[in-house]
Amino acid sequence: MIRKEDGLILIEVLVAVVILGTSFMLLASMLVRNQQMIELNEKKKEAQAIRDELREWMGYRGQTQDLAGLNQYVFSVKNNEHLITSQKVRRNYLILDNSGIQTNGGNISIYGEQKVDLTGRVETTNKQQERKIEYSYPDKRTLLPKKWKDAEEGTLEKEESNYLGRYIGTANQHNYLVLCKVHFKNTSKKYDPRKDGIEVFLEIYDESTGRLMTDTLFNWVITY
Repeated sequence: MIRKEDGLILIEVLVAVVILGTSFMLLASMLVRNQQMIELNEKKKEAQAIRDELREWMGYRGQTQDLAGLNQYVFSVKNNEHLITSQKVRRNYLILDNSGIQTNGGNISIYGEQKVDLTGRVETTNKQQERKIEYSYPDKRTLLPKKWKDAEEGTLEKEESNYLGRYIGTANQHNYLVLCKVHFKNTSKKYDPRKDGIEVFLEIYDESTGRLMTDTLFNWVITY
């Protein structure tokens, strides 16, 4: 009887240890998941604030004219048929800062962008005064999310990476990427994207994961 009782006690102890260990693992998993959800919600709130800020910023009349000059190619080229891939991509994306201008190795822009004159508007110690996006930040190619970083030359994703910019406005705990896609509302000869507007898809991504955090669609008119 003593051996049986001892055996039962040992089994009970082993079962209790297993249950306790499993409980600790479940608790740890729940805590990690809870922390991940808190961080995700925090990122979504930050991304939504960035989205709303950029949409409002793009709507200011003076800012609209600056950005229109930066994106002349989008509004001046009307026929996609004879364009190469890189030209088609340029026509379908907006850049929101001088740092997004692509050059031919010198100071001449490939797509005829007019630089925004920031003289007297931006202090070197406070670039957030007027600038919201940086396209040429250090180590960009290694920091881009996998979708764009590992894309092969000549693919849409590789071309698209030129139009991904890091948000540099108000301070946040995390880094975000901004992508401005263009959709022309129709292809009729009477359609004037300057006066009739273009549809802008503003997308905000988590830089560390490449996850789309939020987006919005709005009509953007540059000629009043």
